[in-house]
Order: sequence, then C-alpha cells, then structure tokens
Amino acid sequence: MLPLLLTAVNDGKLTIEDIVARLYTNPRHIFSLPEQPNTYIEVDMDQTWVIPQAMTHTKSKWTPFAGRKVKGAVKRVVLRGEVAYIDGQVLVPAGFGQDVRTKPDGVPFPVPAPLSVQVLSSPHCTHHQRQPLLHRLLQPHPTKSAW
Repeated sequence: MLPLLLTAVNDGKLTIEDIVARLYTNPRHIFSLPEQPNTYIEVDMDQTWVIPQAMTHTKSKWTPFAGRKVKGAVKRVVLRGEVAYIDGQVLVPAGFGQDVRTKPDGVPFPVPAPLSVQVLSSPHCTHHQRQPLLHRLLQPHPTKSAW
C-alpha cells in the first residue's frame, strides 16, 4: 500500500503529511497507541519499480496491483532503534514486535481527547479533504531522510 501512496505523492495527489496523518497520527489517536521512540521508516521517493505478481514478506499469493509501475519505495525500517528491514531484507527474527497497547507496567494508556476536524486544501493536492488538526508537528529523523 505505501508504494501506491508514495506514487500519489509524486503525482501531486497527496502530500507526505497526508500519509503520515492517515497511517500514523490518526490510528495512534483512534486506538490510543503511545509514541514509539526510535521507530521510523526511510523511503526513496525517486525509485521507480513495477509491483510483482506476488509480493515478498506477505502471505498473500497475489495482488490486484501486479504490473503497476510505482514511484517510491521503503528503504529502511527502524524499530525501537534497531534496523528491522533494509533494501528488501528483513533483519529481525519473527516475534520481534511488541504489544504497544499498554505501558511496560501493564497499565493501558489513557484515551486521548477527540480530534477536531476541518476541511483543508493542500497546495499539492487538487481536492478538498477532511483532516484532523495536528496538535504537534512530526519531525523527520535528525540524520535521515525519513518521516
């Protein structure tokens, strides 16, 4: 899914901020998930490639997007400070993930207040969209080209 969305950014249909809001900020808020320090991805916005018949690292044997040319690829995934994926290779063992729904002491995180919503238009996007107001700007990793 992410390469399709990165292609939409390259085509001027979405912004990186749109993707961050929909795949990180909003789910984090809706499901009361805590921040995940030292966890981020790096993408190459210029890499062009064709989606294969069967994607690696998934149980699905097919994709409806097979043969589609996309522009944008995930290059690196860092989880809790450890490189978990780089250039198509998974580097961590199965089960490396952690349950982030509770604090280390087992206490659930508090439910956040509802987001306010307003209609915004983006200079890079030709359609109006409903997007929650972001109360905090997301900063890229200080030494990486990531979001």
